[in-house]
Amino acid sequence: MRRSPEFLGLQPLMVLLCLGLYTVTLNIIPLLMEKGSDYTTAAVGLGLIGAGQVGGRLLFGGIPPGAQLPVVAGTAACAVLLLAALPGPVPLLISAGMLAGAVRGCQTLLQATIVGDRWGSQNLGTLQGIFVAPLTAITALAPAVGPVIAAWLGTYTAMTYAMAVATGTAAFIAVVARLSRGSHAG
Repeated sequence: MRRSPEFLGLQPLMVLLCLGLYTVTLNIIPLLMEKGSDYTTAAVGLGLIGAGQVGGRLLFGGIPPGAQLPVVAGTAACAVLLLAALPGPVPLLISAGMLAGAVRGCQTLLQATIVGDRWGSQNLGTLQGIFVAPLTAITALAPAVGPVIAAWLGTYTAMTYAMAVATGTAAFIAVVARLSRGSHAG
């Protein structure tokens, strides 16, 4: 199973999704400040991303199982692109951040369930460990990746556009995988 094309395709998709979501949301304070927020308001924005995560976890169960991956990836791409493209006002940016937080909440549950849902419970611990190892690494590196990319590209807005490309790529792969999977299901 861990060498199957589906398993090997899902891992990079989820890595891109984690990269985009975590890099942007964990670096929301400098992004919001770059777009005109003061530090205190930006810090509140970070806290509201956490509230969004709780909301996303509550909403995740309402997404049909076959649609979870493309819905979560597509919504992530939209949320990150909104954070990149919107110049303000700050409350609107914070709302987009809350949407990104909600998607992160959904992504957390998707990450926790995707292996078991697709391959069952046999060897679940081993498969899940192999599957999430690169996701865990990206999650750990995301707080540092954001400033590095922002320095390289010149702004946190440019970094956010780059992460929108990452999440958009994940969404594209998710839709193609869903369509491909649907065409093979009798």
